[in-house]
Amino acid sequence: MQKISEAKQDKVALPQSYSKMDELKKLGELKETGVLTEEEFQKEKERILKDS
Repeated sequence: MQKISEAKQDKVALPQSYSKMDELKKLGELKETGVLTEEEFQKEKERILKDS
């Protein structure tokens, strides 16, 4: 869970123009490098897609 918190902290520092697509790409990179588990990836992806 700490990994998710760290990933969320990265999001806070990003400019407002940061799009959902950019966020999903970053999330995918975190999963590919092993920073996020599949479960963490799916939860965060759902959250991103639900945010308006």
